[in-house]
Amino acid sequence: MENKTCCFFGNLKNIVLVSDVSQKDDIVVETALRIAKCCGAVVHTLCYAEVSTALADIWESVPYVSDLMEKKIDTKLNEIKEKAKEYGVTVKGTCFVGEGPEDFIIKEAENLRADLIVMSRMRSPLRLLKKKIIGSAHCDVLIIPLDVSSFEIKKVLVASDGSLQSRPAVERALEMARMLSIPLVAISVAKRPENVPQAKAVVKEIESEATKLGVAIETEVLEGEPFRAILDRAERGDVGIVILGKYGRTGVEKLLIGSTSERVASFANIPILVATKRMEAEKQITPEQVKQGEKGARICKIVLATDGSHFSRGAETFALEIARSCSAQLYVTHVIVSNPEHMSMAMKDIETKKSAGREIIERVKREAVEKGVEVEGEVIVAREIEEGVADFAKKVGANLIVMGRRGIRGLSKFFIGSATLGILPLTPCPVLVVPKDAHYKGKGIVGATDGSDISMKALEFMADMAERMKLPVTVLTVAKEVAQKGDAEKALERARSLLKNFNIQADYVLHIGEPAKIILEVAKQRNADIIVLGSRGLKGLSKIILGSLSEKVLSESDRGVLIVRA
Repeated sequence: MENKTCCFFGNLKNIVLVSDVSQKDDIVVETALRIAKCCGAVVHTLCYAEVSTALADIWESVPYVSDLMEKKIDTKLNEIKEKAKEYGVTVKGTCFVGEGPEDFIIKEAENLRADLIVMSRMRSPLRLLKKKIIGSAHCDVLIIPLDVSSFEIKKVLVASDGSLQSRPAVERALEMARMLSIPLVAISVAKRPENVPQAKAVVKEIESEATKLGVAIETEVLEGEPFRAILDRAERGDVGIVILGKYGRTGVEKLLIGSTSERVASFANIPILVATKRMEAEKQITPEQVKQGEKGARICKIVLATDGSHFSRGAETFALEIARSCSAQLYVTHVIVSNPEHMSMAMKDIETKKSAGREIIERVKREAVEKGVEVEGEVIVAREIEEGVADFAKKVGANLIVMGRRGIRGLSKFFIGSATLGILPLTPCPVLVVPKDAHYKGKGIVGATDGSDISMKALEFMADMAERMKLPVTVLTVAKEVAQKGDAEKALERARSLLKNFNIQADYVLHIGEPAKIILEVAKQRNADIIVLGSRGLKGLSKIILGSLSEKVLSESDRGVLIVRA
């Protein structure tokens, strides 16, 4: 293996080499050392032996067995350090014996601010341990099959669905192909024929970037099951590594949604790199984003209201992801309800609740740091939850509030329906209401319109969000009767005219029937993360965005609902 073949990246400082004492992983060790030599990085070896708690107790009681295990680990670490001397690479070693080494590995990699984790895979599906590392690691993960005799990269294969989450894979592939002066193969998979145009657009964009960098490129649009299509293309024998993103979205049908990258990594007979957005890039705002920020609907300050219970977990997840994607400042608040007339009688109770609230905010802050999100927090005492949240949002100048739909009574009955609805008239900024079980997956947004000014305002906010978060959108209008179809078509035409100014992928659909029911059905069919509604609408199209409809969608939706008021 030539040295240049392993010089994948231009700037790595810390590489974590994961080594199982039960395996002969010379190819993995050699690869990590060669990369480190090329980049001038330090290799941190995490040598582990996975042992159940029951077995560990037995081993500790038998000195001979315990000593044998320690000797085995020391031998492995010494072998790696001796090998490192040949490359002039600095190696530091840590060991772990016990259950759950994946948590130890993930945490150590994070503490070391690792840029890359290198680990092995036997010719069998990935074990749970390595799946968890792929899913939770904050940095890139390189998986190398143990039966690979040599690691020579002739071509780089990258699979992309065009989403923000698959962007790191494209960046890493372009970087690798340019540095090694080798061709890049860019593919996109359409699960159904109707997805082919989008897949073609994805590879065309990558081709344009490669041409600017002087990288030779081949592009292919494949059809079928993404996992199988990627594997089949990888196994033709002309590529030396496959690069995938950790997550993806619909549109090109779940190209890189979680399990796909894990399944490819489990069965591919060549190395796989699972790319994650680098920590340094999380806090940067590109010139393009600054230019986009000139639009009036920009999301730059987000207020997350949380009670810390599982009812607020969905809201926390959405707020962190939106803040990360939009490079927005996040403000976290926890509201304690108390009547000022009785505060003197309950000061001790309030202080206890404040302490609990501060712990909730600190937890969210820790999660925000992991995503590169800037965050501030404050515990507020107010007569009512909605009043406290609205006042806090006005104080910080928020242009989006994110909160849960329901909560628990234990912490001042936080977010019991009425509080969520009650905040809408108190704040001029949009409010995103998220059910407790909602999970952000980056799949898309559905915006309902009746052609009114307020629904246009809602669509503009939706489009700005979608553009920043690289999400596809579905614009929906509903006519309650066939006679209203003409008005509905005019509403869609107005939406098209508005959204043509945004760089987003948009579908426009018209249905006839009960508005709330159809909005919920379309959102489910499209696997949308968020439904966007205006707070008032026109009577002509069956009150599509009027009062009771918003409440009905809010109460029945299993995904986030964004309300934009007049």
